[in-house]
Amino acid sequence: MGTTVIFAPAALAELGHTNMVVVMDRGFILQTGSSSDVYLRPESKVVAAATGDVNRIPVTIRGRTVDSPIGSWEANPPFEGDGFALVRPEDLTPARSGEDSDLILGIEEARFHEGVWDITGFVTGGLSLRVRLPGTAAIHKGKLIALRYDPTRFQLHRT
Repeated sequence: MGTTVIFAPAALAELGHTNMVVVMDRGFILQTGSSSDVYLRPESKVVAAATGDVNRIPVTIRGRTVDSPIGSWEANPPFEGDGFALVRPEDLTPARSGEDSDLILGIEEARFHEGVWDITGFVTGGLSLRVRLPGTAAIHKGKLIALRYDPTRFQLHRT
C-alpha cells in the first residue's frame, strides 16, 4: 500500500507482522532490520530483550574454543577474551532418549502457556536459564532435564 506506520507493539508476536523493526534505547537507534533478522541476530542484550526472551551466558574465548557454564564448543568467534552469548529459550531443546546431553537443567519454575512450557531453571555454577519446551514434556519443579543446543545459533558479544 506504500504506507509507513510506526507503532510500539503491545505483544512481541506483533513484531512478526512488520517489514522492518527499529530498536531504540534512550533516543538512540541500536539496530534495524527485518523482524526475523533482528530476532535471530541481536547486536546487544537490549535488542535481544526487546524482541523476545533471551539468556545471557558468560563466555571466555581462546582461539577457536568458546568456554561457558553450559559447556564448550568450537567456533569462528569474532574476538578473544571475555564476553557473553545471547541464547534464545527455544535454542535449548530436550535430549532424546539415548542421546548425549550438552547440559543438565534443574527446573525451579514452570508455566504452561499456549501449548508450551516456559521454564526457569539452574545449571551447575548457579547460572539461571529460561527454556521453552514442548507441551508434551513431563515437567515439574525440581526435575532434572537433559538439554541439547546448537551453538551456531548463539550470538557472541565482547563484554
